Amino acid sequence: MNRIEMGRVQAFLLQHRRMETIPRGKGRVDERELARLLNDADLEARTELEGLLQGFGFDLVALDDFQTQGLAHGGKVFLLPRRLDQVSALFSERWIDERMQLKNETITTRRIWFTQLWFVLLALFYTHRNRVATEVTRYVETTFTRADLVQAMHEYINDMVRKLGQDALKGDVVYNCLISESGAQVDKYAGRFIELMVDGAQVDDLGADRYRQSLLGALEMKNNHLQGLEPWIQATGPLEAGRELLVRPSDSSEG
Repeated sequence: MNRIEMGRVQAFLLQHRRMETIPRGKGRVDERELARLLNDADLEARTELEGLLQGFGFDLVALDDFQTQGLAHGGKVFLLPRRLDQVSALFSERWIDERMQLKNETITTRRIWFTQLWFVLLALFYTHRNRVATEVTRYVETTFTRADLVQAMHEYINDMVRKLGQDALKGDVVYNCLISESGAQVDKYAGRFIELMVDGAQVDDLGADRYRQSLLGALEMKNNHLQGLEPWIQATGPLEAGRELLVRPSDSSEG
């Protein structure tokens, strides 16, 4: 792999964060060629590319069809999980504020809905399937529809949040936001949330309103759990950790 080829491989990975030697369907333009270039690269070229990608805040991980499900027979996938010490530009406050925007909603409201929908989606991926965060290969079992997410969010609000009681949570911004929702509001936010998760490579769009946790998303969840979340909860305690995870009101002016 020469420098020009390395540059093409790097650009593809930074844009899509995933490439396969035998992609599903037609794959993306040049994906098969670039994945095979990377697969056949010598150790020196691979090491140089890994160093460049680390400079952008990513690690390079390769998995074959023996190590994970969902790949073509004899296929290999290259993934670009984000390093834990790096902030995701896609999931920055600016991106969330812009992509989750509904008419006349505040910035704080958008951030609350994004965070709470993510918690509910993780429950669909893990809790409802008796799956632990380290079970990466079970990502293939996580197919869901937009209606599934909307229903799960309604159940979360009606069966859990509303039953907490207003007296106990008077003035709590997250509680007040969720109990004031309308049925249509949940569906609209769910649509924006799914689009953002697909663009962030955390969810795969399978077509026909079917979605699934991506292999990259499952791998990052495992890394985040083992290297960051689990030690933090053990040191902090689950109750205090849960409080810190709640979305804070926006420090900026509401929009």
